[in-house]
Amino acid sequence: MGDKSPAFQFYPKDYLTDPKVVMMSPDQRGGYMHLLAYMWLEPECKLPDDDDVLINLSGLLKGGLSVVKQCFKKDGNFLFSKRLSKEKEKQKEWKEKSSRGGKMSAKVRWGNELQNVRVVKKSLPPNCNTSSSSSSSSSNIKIYKKYFESFWKKYPKKDGKKMAEKHFLSSVKNEEDFKNINKALNNYLYHIKSNKLSPQFIKNGSTWFFNWEDWINYERFNSTPSSTPTKKVKPEVKYEDLSPKEREKYYSPEEQVSFAKSLGVIFKKNKKGKK
Repeated sequence: MGDKSPAFQFYPKDYLTDPKVVMMSPDQRGGYMHLLAYMWLEPECKLPDDDDVLINLSGLLKGGLSVVKQCFKKDGNFLFSKRLSKEKEKQKEWKEKSSRGGKMSAKVRWGNELQNVRVVKKSLPPNCNTSSSSSSSSSNIKIYKKYFESFWKKYPKKDGKKMAEKHFLSSVKNEEDFKNINKALNNYLYHIKSNKLSPQFIKNGSTWFFNWEDWINYERFNSTPSSTPTKKVKPEVKYEDLSPKEREKYYSPEEQVSFAKSLGVIFKKNKKGKK
């Protein structure tokens, strides 16, 4: 009973254009559909060629049943529908094909799981030893997930946890990786704090854990990050003696305008003095 398919594919166009069905009365069509349904529930997709049985199943009178029986084929003492039997066979083939595919998939999956067990056993941090040599891969993965949770608690933006965990499990494989990701996270937290980043500029968890390696050496290049630009030391040379490029380098546009105005005033005074 458990192997029986609960439904078969129905083709409305074929049903409505079948001359035998078109010639039936509404009652006969209903009886015909009842018999198809009962046939489908039978293991061999057949019904006994017994009018008394068929009348009870279809709800038709004998005259109506004789019209409906023309849609079926005979196989000894049984009736069957050629189209329905074909559908039954198609479903059977599909189930067998799916079963073979599932077994192959399981074989590959379990092969990968065994490989992961070997990798995990070799790469666990010192304080992450397994309790016995027969520990399953699922228990090892649970250990890594606990490590991820400790990092996730520290991460400020809780978006994309599922993908973040996936990236963590695929990239953190040994003690060195644990040290590096811990350093990377601390660097990023320092970056957020020192630059006073607002929430919309903080990376989603899934994004950061995807490329956390980029933050390992952050301190090396940004030992004192700041959101305010460093002031440039102005040269000990008069503004008017600088070239246009040097003026742009050491002075803001506002300062340049101010100097230009003052120089204009000085120039006018000197011109009046000479007169």
